[in-house]
Amino acid sequence: MAEALGLAVNCLTVIDLTVKVASKLYDYGKDAANARDDINRLRDKVLSLDKIARSVQALLDRQGDSSNIPTIELLRQGVFGTEEKLQQLFDALDIRGARRPMRMLGIRSLKWPFNSQDVEKILSDLQGCFQMLSQSLQVDQTSLLLSIDRRSILDRIPYAQDAAYNSRVEDRNPTCHPQTRSGILSDIRKWIDDPHAKSIFWLNGMAGTGKSTLSRTVARSLAQTRSLAASFFFKRGESNRGDSGLFFSTLAFQLVSSVPGYGQALKEILDENPSLMNKSLRDQFNQLLVEPLSLVPKHTPNPTPFILIVDALDECADDNDIRMIIHLLSTTEAISNSSWRLRTFLTSRPELPIRLGFGAIRGTFQDLVLHDIPSYIVERDISVFLQDELANVRFDYNLTVPQHRQLPLDWPGQARIKYITDMASPLFIAAATVCRFVSDRRIGSPEEQLAKIVNFSSGNEASKLEGIYLPILRQTLAGLSVAEHDIALSDFRSIVGTIILAYTPLSARGLANILQMSEGKVESRLDLLHSCLNVPPEPELPVRLLHLLLSRFPGRPK
Repeated sequence: MAEALGLAVNCLTVIDLTVKVASKLYDYGKDAANARDDINRLRDKVLSLDKIARSVQALLDRQGDSSNIPTIELLRQGVFGTEEKLQQLFDALDIRGARRPMRMLGIRSLKWPFNSQDVEKILSDLQGCFQMLSQSLQVDQTSLLLSIDRRSILDRIPYAQDAAYNSRVEDRNPTCHPQTRSGILSDIRKWIDDPHAKSIFWLNGMAGTGKSTLSRTVARSLAQTRSLAASFFFKRGESNRGDSGLFFSTLAFQLVSSVPGYGQALKEILDENPSLMNKSLRDQFNQLLVEPLSLVPKHTPNPTPFILIVDALDECADDNDIRMIIHLLSTTEAISNSSWRLRTFLTSRPELPIRLGFGAIRGTFQDLVLHDIPSYIVERDISVFLQDELANVRFDYNLTVPQHRQLPLDWPGQARIKYITDMASPLFIAAATVCRFVSDRRIGSPEEQLAKIVNFSSGNEASKLEGIYLPILRQTLAGLSVAEHDIALSDFRSIVGTIILAYTPLSARGLANILQMSEGKVESRLDLLHSCLNVPPEPELPVRLLHLLLSRFPGRPK
């Protein structure tokens, strides 16, 4: 902004003025012998200003955009103040009549325009300018060195690039609707703010109940208040976040940016232990988290909460590692100090390794069980979510079609909202899947898509998963001949089965290579599955399950 307004900081005018003033003082030094000491003192100070101004200009040239400099306002004041003082000094030295002809002697002489008090005042002013420029230069050079140091530290830490809440993969996923989950989020907020709360808040619930959505919501809220220490979203089957190999190093990578002073402390430890990343989980926890955090300076009277977000720990591949991580994270209260408190917000399904891990640390955690929340609260939240999402679908659809095709303002109606709510509850993922399916214009209008869900009936034995997924999957086979049906079904099983079983997520291009299909064929099959798969627009990016529920869907042939 400052650049656009012509307020970009530079020291070129200061440098030009120091040269001019020094030249004037040189001339006065030859003629005003009685003031030579004052002239030399002023000249030395001006030359010092010239030197510091050239150093500041070199910093500005290296930085490029001056708005990125931490002390830009201090620097701006120093530069403009120095310009003003130097210009006043130059004008005083250059006033008309300062050079008086001495005709009788045949020479021209300069009369020194200042007395001793004037000189002391000028020296004091110039010293103030020097100190301001010097201070801003020192701070900015220190900041530059710290920035270089920080980059060198980060280059040494292996990390799972998709694990953070705001990674390119995770950032596409939703947060909670503003009018839902208010009670749960309030409980979490109280835990964060309570200085005497437990080390871990364990949010657990069965698959599809919205744990990861809550994790992303909490993470974004904490990031806005600078209270997020780090986040790690486990994902079963993904090589860099499906196990614990990069867990603590990824947290450390993020802590360098979030906790002041942590990076420098970590650098010293890495210098002494270059093979640290190959050590046990316990050693990594102690040397990547405990030791450097213990060295972080204490500088505030009121401790700031720093929260680690660990989502879907049950999706970590090794059961023993799960239990070890829970144990280690339960001890973080011991390394908190007067400046900050480190705690962990952790989500998972209540699988056996998780229950065993928490069973061993009783008294150090607070828990909240999503599937124990009264059904009327869950149903109310799902209903609010559906009403809002389907209203958005209606709005977007009506923008693109002529008036005679537009959906009525009361679409889809309270009766169908209630039907879908009852069918989806307590699975938020089921409600979200319905909304994605209804909004997918490639395979029908919203009304047609919604009717397929509402009108579906598979008998009393049908599970809720069948009620959600079968209409979506049947859509991929609709209108095909028997021969085409068999081919499409075979393609579906090959493509989706490979996506489910792949150790590392594959792109459409990768699926085509493995399955020996054309890339176009794979993409055309995926086109009808956006409701239950995360299919990126770029063919080189991996295709992912939107939720693991699909991998457990029975899919009986019907």
